[in-house]
Amino acid sequence: MTRQAEALQQELEALSQRHASVKGIGEVYASLRKIAGRAKEYADRSFVILVAGPVKSGKSTFVNLVANAFVSPTHFLECTVRPSIISSTDDPQKEVITAYRSKAPERSVEQVDAIIDSLRGLIKPEEVPEVMTESWPLTEQNIDEHVALDLSDMDKDGTLMTTIKTPGGKLLTNGVYLIDMPGFDGSRANLDSPLYKTIAARADLIILVQSSNSAITKVSDDFFRLLKENNRNVPVCLLHNVFDAAHWRDEDIKTAAVKEQLEYAVARIKEKGFNLDAKNAYVVNLGMVWDWRRKAYTSDENDLAGASEAFGKVEEEMYEVLISQRDSIRVRNVVGRTLQQIEELMARNEARLSQMDAVTARCEEIKKAFDALKGRAVPVKDDVNVDYFAMRNEITGIYTLAKRSLSGRYSTKETREIVARFIADCAKAMGKKVNEALRFLDSQVNGEAVMLWKSDIADVLRRSGVDEPLPTMSMNDFPPMEPELDMLYPDKIVPWNLFRYSVNKVNEFLAHVYYFLVGKDDATDVGYISFMLPEVVEKEAKEHKDKVLERIEGTYGRFVERKRREALAKLIADPKEWKAERDGLEALQQDLAKIRVTTENALKL
Repeated sequence: MTRQAEALQQELEALSQRHASVKGIGEVYASLRKIAGRAKEYADRSFVILVAGPVKSGKSTFVNLVANAFVSPTHFLECTVRPSIISSTDDPQKEVITAYRSKAPERSVEQVDAIIDSLRGLIKPEEVPEVMTESWPLTEQNIDEHVALDLSDMDKDGTLMTTIKTPGGKLLTNGVYLIDMPGFDGSRANLDSPLYKTIAARADLIILVQSSNSAITKVSDDFFRLLKENNRNVPVCLLHNVFDAAHWRDEDIKTAAVKEQLEYAVARIKEKGFNLDAKNAYVVNLGMVWDWRRKAYTSDENDLAGASEAFGKVEEEMYEVLISQRDSIRVRNVVGRTLQQIEELMARNEARLSQMDAVTARCEEIKKAFDALKGRAVPVKDDVNVDYFAMRNEITGIYTLAKRSLSGRYSTKETREIVARFIADCAKAMGKKVNEALRFLDSQVNGEAVMLWKSDIADVLRRSGVDEPLPTMSMNDFPPMEPELDMLYPDKIVPWNLFRYSVNKVNEFLAHVYYFLVGKDDATDVGYISFMLPEVVEKEAKEHKDKVLERIEGTYGRFVERKRREALAKLIADPKEWKAERDGLEALQQDLAKIRVTTENALKL
């Protein structure tokens, strides 16, 4: 089993090195390193015994007897409110109480784990993170002052746990650490505390203390569930503390009641799947033993001495079991706990993989929904009905006013300015009529097709968790159209070879522009529209319409694309890291599955 434990530890170390560089699984890597570190305990010769049980069952009295000193306060009220770790020393100068106070309470679980590691010699005391210590000589007064706190003082005190060095009895030798736990049904320090789970996961042997009036209950079942989840292979001893409350009854009746209580407890513990042989279930009156050893009473000396002798036999039997099996118990516990930690890590990894698969599937849904939106087109009718007759009349009016304003002679510069102003006025008039003809686009900008598109966009945004008001748009967002009459630039019409121009000559230049746009009635059978006006208007109208559509589709298309990116980034910030994490978890799961099979086979030996 030791060779199996060593091989397991080495495999876990190698596995943690192999997966150290995988992005996105830093927390998993830390867990893997922690499991590998815990597996090293196979080489540690220390042995942790956890003393647990309900409040007022006699735990503290048992601990005092095993410690051969007053190390755990006893009272009719709840006394043990935080864990104490008791170990032995041969040096009276080292018989001390040490309190560990946390400077970072949020790290209490990590700190308690590290304190136990430091006591077992796995790490140096200074490696315990953010904890300060204070020590006092081991005296009953110091126990009362620094260990037996009122419940109201717990939060003020801030102590995580205490360690106590004592002379020790027969059981407390050879690297054995006894952990005195608060009653798991206590008012403050109970099974809800994460420290209970942490410490229970480190135990090599459980001594469960119950009494005639504080026995196996539903809370005890919760304790066994906690053990099952974190340390399922740990062996259990049962110590039934006899309280002779019904002293007036017949001895046979009292003996039968004790036997019934003991058998019931043994059966319940075995039901939970723990290894408890009837020979490892003991009965003793701890109070009588404590009073005898302290010489507290002189009456009933024979009964007190008999109880003390019975406890001596119990301690001897526990010691023999411990000495003969401690190595196999310890190593098997290490392997078993490591297997549970591997299974727990695999369960967390599997949950994470399932979560990632769900997120990936959700991303695909979002992509499809947004891609369907991006492919939408706004239908717009192609015909542009321009009132050319009205346009011609307006241009004619501009032409007439321009001719009337002419007088005298003009330089080339002045002539060109007159012609340029006339062209601009004509273009403005044409643009006005074309814009009137394009007003139907306003109904398209906020028409049924666009509104349906916007409604679908809003629905997808809500379902994707990136809701945001959609951009609004109207024809007022587009500048009015003015046709570009570049073929009629003044420098193309007005020559440079004359220095001054008469009214008739300037009028000739204006007429050239006018008739170019509207044509001459007598020039062709089809009239003025046979010249440039329809072509110019239709070209400009089409370009303007295309710009409007491009603006609509571009505005909402860009909006959809931006929200698509936001929705996907909200789920997966970095796709490369996401893939690396998933691939890393998949590979790790496969490696852990192989190690799990090997470990399960080792435990069958």
